[in-house]
Amino acid sequence: MSAGVWFAMNIIFHAGHHKTGTTTFQSMLQLHQAKLLDLDIFVPVVGGTANMGEGIVYRAQRGDWSTYEAVLKQAKSKLPRNGTVVFSAEDLENCLFDLNFGRQFNSIAKSHGFDSAKWIFVQRNQFDYFESIYGELSKHDQVLRYDRVANLILKDGFYACAASKFRWFFVFDYVRAIEGFKKAVTGNVVVVPFHNFLEEPIGLPVFELCGKAAEYAGVVQGSSVSKQNARLPPEEVERKYLENFFGRSFTGSLNSGNNTLLDVMVRQRLEIVASSRPKLRELFERRFRQ
Repeated sequence: MSAGVWFAMNIIFHAGHHKTGTTTFQSMLQLHQAKLLDLDIFVPVVGGTANMGEGIVYRAQRGDWSTYEAVLKQAKSKLPRNGTVVFSAEDLENCLFDLNFGRQFNSIAKSHGFDSAKWIFVQRNQFDYFESIYGELSKHDQVLRYDRVANLILKDGFYACAASKFRWFFVFDYVRAIEGFKKAVTGNVVVVPFHNFLEEPIGLPVFELCGKAAEYAGVVQGSSVSKQNARLPPEEVERKYLENFFGRSFTGSLNSGNNTLLDVMVRQRLEIVASSRPKLRELFERRFRQ
């Protein structure tokens, strides 16, 4: 390095959205962590996963930034001055709603010497996104009804809910959210359509941000990971919501005989979904027309 030349350390926040292939991409990152480090790209692994959600973002929401800071220190010890951290966590979608949360991730990174921070969001058709998270949330002790959640999203442009470990903000009004993020957090934002992110090799747009797309493609060529977090069948989604409502210890009393009360209720909820879906899709397309 010639005298007077100063290279910035870089961090890329792959920040969601949820249900856009993030877990599959994180599996690819973890599989090739060592080879990516040879390219001066550091992929942190916390708690056995390259998904920084539960290990870091969940804790940060509770005010504990220690693991995040430890990861940044680890990255600095492994990278040259112009190296890049790829920090992947779909739960960073919350930063589109809680702008101060996003500012904190940036400011702490900067305090550790990461002078350049870029954010990438992957977005899909809003109605498809709604249906996907509706299915996913049935795994997380939620009690939801399809049409009511959809109407809240249409009204507010986002949907919020909480489990014991975390509070989620799922953002649907993409244009307004990104505009706010650019003004309040950083203008270094890239938005990628879902289908582009999924093209082989998955996640290539992340590495375009650090000029290592061709190198990443070479590293992952010929390798594959199984699709993660597949959506549950509709019947199972509705059954889980009912089990969450009644309590799993109580559902035995709902399951005696061939035509159980629980089965009847599942069918009723499926009928609500089927009857309301066409109109809701139309309303979503009208509300979120870009």
